[in-house]
Amino acid sequence: MKRIVKLILFMLLAVFIHGCKDVVSIEGNKELYTGSTYSYKSVITTDKVDSLDSYQWFVTPKKDVELTNTDQAEVALIVLKEGSYTIHLIAKKNNKTFTALSKINVIEPIIIDGFLLPPEVDETLNNSTLLGIDANSNGIRDDVERWILLDMEIRYGNSKAERAIAFEKAKAYQMTLEDPTNKDDKVHKAMKDAGDCRGYYIYKKNEDQKSYASEQTRNMHDRMFNTKERLKTYWSYDATLGGRVFTMTSPRLFHTKCTPETYNIIEK
Repeated sequence: MKRIVKLILFMLLAVFIHGCKDVVSIEGNKELYTGSTYSYKSVITTDKVDSLDSYQWFVTPKKDVELTNTDQAEVALIVLKEGSYTIHLIAKKNNKTFTALSKINVIEPIIIDGFLLPPEVDETLNNSTLLGIDANSNGIRDDVERWILLDMEIRYGNSKAERAIAFEKAKAYQMTLEDPTNKDDKVHKAMKDAGDCRGYYIYKKNEDQKSYASEQTRNMHDRMFNTKERLKTYWSYDATLGGRVFTMTSPRLFHTKCTPETYNIIEK
């Protein structure tokens, strides 16, 4: 009889916990690089719960894993070895327990032309905010950076230079989302400099700048402003340029508009 009572209680507890799974979720990358630090946070997914009292995080398997702030709403994770892992969260509110888990894949860093390829991002999470995900904080949204390194057409044979130039353009585009008011004209300057640097590279190659520039700009634009909010914000920036007169950069000065790093790559 006691066994039956224990079994019933266990089943009721399991049902209770299972029913609470959809109250919280774990937000963070699904793909990680070994040795790098990633943040994961608890997100309440229902309006029935406004806050949580406690958190308990752990990872399985636990070997080769460094997890800090395990009693907070957000944790920092480092995994030292390739493989498949699961992040677990147990959160409580009063006498209720809520659980969530997230499966992650850990791989060795991938280097392309000397550039570190960002891990693949969760598309829904990436597009849920205006600025998206920039895990390595280099000013380029990770999905755009992956496109530049994996899928962008290399037109003139110098893949490292063309990718470095595209990074400059992507950073400038990202600035239009960060500051659509174009304060102190810094965003417009970044946009213009990126275009002039690309012009220098094409000028050196003796190629038709117009066709390449317009095609790459269109492709980059489509990927950067891939949600209504992002496109609307870009047009807000663009509106700040209306009615103004601009001075064109002389082609002999195009090279001065490249960052030192990009200029050195072009010249090699």
